[in-house]
Amino acid sequence: DGNARWLEVAVKKPSDSSYTTLGRQKLSAAPYAISLLPGSQVRANLANPILSLVNTAPTAGGALYAQAQADAVPAINARHEGDASAIQAVASGIDAAIFALHQGSQPAVEGRTNGSQIAAILGINEATGGVRGRQGRGRRERRRG
Repeated sequence: DGNARWLEVAVKKPSDSSYTTLGRQKLSAAPYAISLLPGSQVRANLANPILSLVNTAPTAGGALYAQAQADAVPAINARHEGDASAIQAVASGIDAAIFALHQGSQPAVEGRTNGSQIAAILGINEATGGVRGRQGRGRRERRRG
């Protein structure tokens, strides 16, 4: 919450009747904790990901949940200016690697590219269609894969 924190230490010998206070020391926040305050940015020049999320729960819960409550603001906005994906998701269980639900007038998932050799959205599934979309009230389903 950003409020200052202090540590006070007091000592007592077995023969003493009360504690003796040695003083108070202001606690400093850890650098990584400071960087996760609302509105903060985490920047690095690393060979590995800046942030890795792992949820080891066996039955429920995702690794990342994002919600935006303002109009015309995406919950997750990813941009990559190199030759890799802006967002890459891999699922090894029965659920989708990426699930998006949107109740507004824009698409739940949108992909854009200016490259002539790659799709804006690529879905690969060795068993069924890689990208699946529903239009209307679930009456029509269009598959591509």
